[in-house]
Amino acid sequence: MAKEKILIVDDEPMIRWTLNEALRGWEYDAVEAGTVAGALASFEADRPAAVLLDINLPDGSGLDALREIKKRQTHAVVIMITANVLLEDTIAALRGGAYDFVGKPVNLNELQMTIRNGIETGKLRKEVQSMRRDLAREFSFDQIVGESPAMKKSMETRL
Repeated sequence: MAKEKILIVDDEPMIRWTLNEALRGWEYDAVEAGTVAGALASFEADRPAAVLLDINLPDGSGLDALREIKKRQTHAVVIMITANVLLEDTIAALRGGAYDFVGKPVNLNELQMTIRNGIETGKLRKEVQSMRRDLAREFSFDQIVGESPAMKKSMETRL
């Protein structure tokens, strides 16, 4: 079974290295980026199971990257990471679709659990969406058969 990929986006090489080593120990494959542009390119190329995303990046805000990632894949699991935990940033990240918000220095045990839970939540959301699509197709009004006046009237009211 292939290891799941995690995209680490942070402008500090030492943070990326530390997170990369932890992820390898947890049996994930890590992909790294140090900028918003690099993050978006890696997200498209690698389709990671989760993204660890710093808010403060040299070419823009991680919040902008979050919005773009969520546009590209609504069920993407994005965990925001920052040294400066500001209430406004936390609220903006969560409203923007972030799965969770972790402060630096990162508690690796907490991060491991957050990643595992986030990936599982993402998988469940995809599965629910797929099941809803299948059920909508299977039980749509187009599947109803009937010729009685009452049935025809009922079908007209749905439009």
